[in-house]
Amino acid sequence: MINLNIGKTLLMKRAEKGITQGELAAFIGVSKASVSKWEKGHSYPDITFLPQLASFFSISMDELMGYEPQMSEADIQKSVPELIARFKALPFDEAMAHCREVIKKYYACVPLLFQMGLAFLNYGQANKGVSPHFADFLNEAKSLFVQVKEVSDNAILRQHAINMEACCELYLGKAENAVILLEEECSQPSSFSMKANLAQAYFMLGNEKEAKGTLQSSIAGHLITLLFEMAFYMTYCADDKNRLDEVSRRALALINLFQFDKSNPSTVMHFYMRAAIGYVKADAEKALDMLDAYGETAKNLIFPITIRGDDFFDLIEEHRCNHEGKLSVDLLKLPLDEQSIRRQNVQTVTTSPYLTPLHDHPRYREIVNKLHKILLNEEATK
Repeated sequence: MINLNIGKTLLMKRAEKGITQGELAAFIGVSKASVSKWEKGHSYPDITFLPQLASFFSISMDELMGYEPQMSEADIQKSVPELIARFKALPFDEAMAHCREVIKKYYACVPLLFQMGLAFLNYGQANKGVSPHFADFLNEAKSLFVQVKEVSDNAILRQHAINMEACCELYLGKAENAVILLEEECSQPSSFSMKANLAQAYFMLGNEKEAKGTLQSSIAGHLITLLFEMAFYMTYCADDKNRLDEVSRRALALINLFQFDKSNPSTVMHFYMRAAIGYVKADAEKALDMLDAYGETAKNLIFPITIRGDDFFDLIEEHRCNHEGKLSVDLLKLPLDEQSIRRQNVQTVTTSPYLTPLHDHPRYREIVNKLHKILLNEEATK
């Protein structure tokens, strides 16, 4: 149920205009007592009076009713973790009902819908072995991504929504649906030159710093995408030891060249995990080396998770700050609390069925124990 704040709005706007309840009542054609009841919240104006009231105060109907269909980016970043935290303190149905109430109120705010979808997806993944509601979280997330896809007029946000919808389908075991979603999207020509053209435009306007920041952001984004794709490629080359070694060599050279283990440890950890999965059958020791590197990189995690500046990406954080408030999609800024992300990073190693062949190896237990100490500050259960 949406709470209407007509009374507060009328009281505030009447004070701003410097008129009495009687003067407002005379204009609308009702009694002073009626206006008094409206302002106290004891009753609402008849629907036929709403256009007159909005016109009288020169405000929109939404503003008159105190309804805010949009939420600022700062409010989204604050509200989403608070909503998700309710799943720890309340029964699932009660927490989900509260989330749905907020979503319903701001159903026109597609950035909120997208971030809530991400939150449901990530929280479901992080608690896959703990909560029995894994599929519920995924289906809830999928419905929000579908809504964003259908109503958003932002091409980038829509593209991300399609990709996340496909992720939900994959986690739900419906790969055929993911193929249908992604084949057409992946066939579209990419606009590789857009950031370069934007940077050139900034440069021509004399804003060299903004031009450099734009390109740094773009370069970092392409590097993240490249490492993600190389990570998945590792898992698909499990039957080719030579190819595994070559992909690993090139990816590690890229990580070292750009010092991504420090500026973007989350992406590097993802690579090491996928590399470990790729090596499990071909070379168990190499797989364990990758898991060990996963743990070492975890020491560099800084929250909230996002790419950090360094000597090369010296403008990227300033560029990000300068563009706060504009519609953006930063998939690195996970809408989860720090402890959930830490637990998820441990569970990635301990619950992955692909790593089961390593469970009896002494090094595997050492690595898991180290991860518990690094990420959860506790000893692993024996």
